[in-house]
Amino acid sequence: MNLSSIACIVVALAMFRAPVFSEEPDTARLWIDVKEVDISDAVRMISRANNLSVVLDSGITGKVTLHLSDAPVMEGLESLARAHQLEVVREGTVYRLRRPIPPSKFEMSFRRGRISIDMKNIDVKEFVATVAEKAHLSIVMDNGIEGNVSGILMNVPVQEGLRAILHANGFRVASRGNVMQVLKSRPLRHERKESGEPGDFFVEASKDLISVDVTEVKLSDVIQEIANQSGMELVVFNDPSDVTITARFQNVPPAEALDVLFGGTRYAFAEKGNIILVGQRRRSQSDMLNKTVLLPLKHIKAEVIPSIAPQLLRQLDLKVVKEQNAILLSGPSEDLV
Repeated sequence: MNLSSIACIVVALAMFRAPVFSEEPDTARLWIDVKEVDISDAVRMISRANNLSVVLDSGITGKVTLHLSDAPVMEGLESLARAHQLEVVREGTVYRLRRPIPPSKFEMSFRRGRISIDMKNIDVKEFVATVAEKAHLSIVMDNGIEGNVSGILMNVPVQEGLRAILHANGFRVASRGNVMQVLKSRPLRHERKESGEPGDFFVEASKDLISVDVTEVKLSDVIQEIANQSGMELVVFNDPSDVTITARFQNVPPAEALDVLFGGTRYAFAEKGNIILVGQRRRSQSDMLNKTVLLPLKHIKAEVIPSIAPQLLRQLDLKVVKEQNAILLSGPSEDLV
């Protein structure tokens, strides 16, 4: 506290009428004349001079300029609160200055595995517990998760709706078998910074779309998190933990996302149904990491492709299918993509 603030407080205290402890708060009178004093100091002065228990919620800061002469104490507190967009709440013998609590709304209905929601400022734990009970889902929440959620959904599948609401309000959802897990999350940056902080880690994944914002983290950690959140199984033949990546993209299909993450590394991936296979590039693991695709051609004859194909294409297993004017390619998924 600087000298000018101390001087203001001394002057203000000198201007207070001696506390009248026999008066009730509703009838006690207040004299105060302060300028640019910390709000916490102003509250403390009013409390001491009138023998009141006044509490200021944590995190509320600012300067107070207030002049009252022979005014009711409660009127003084309310004037102070209004100047800082606060409200005065009486809790027994304690008067609390706090930020107003936004009005809440909670309407939810279920029908044939689908959910409709219209809610505003509902505690996230209450929301998740209600959905779990009514939809008969197994949902666990990380310790320390707090906050409110808002959103409107109309007749969408329950799990899809739950994910959408939680993601939109800054939470992550991971699927592990038949259990959904709600995790803490920090928002994905929407503007690229000059450089991220080493260790920055954000992954949001479903079976349809993947978003990644990571800086100098292990490829193995990113792949594991994608598997955890999307519900896909992960089989690792060779651990890519020796590769460190920096990547940023939003809402990319899984095959393209994995292609970006593995591109330029000595590791390859393959998707086999609901399983992601990971191993060293071009080491067959009994061909488990290889994939085969048929590419029909429209404006060129298939038999000329081997002679004009780029080097990467020639490294793949390439066969010409004249009957369909197509080529059959086999190789690591990222090369085929």
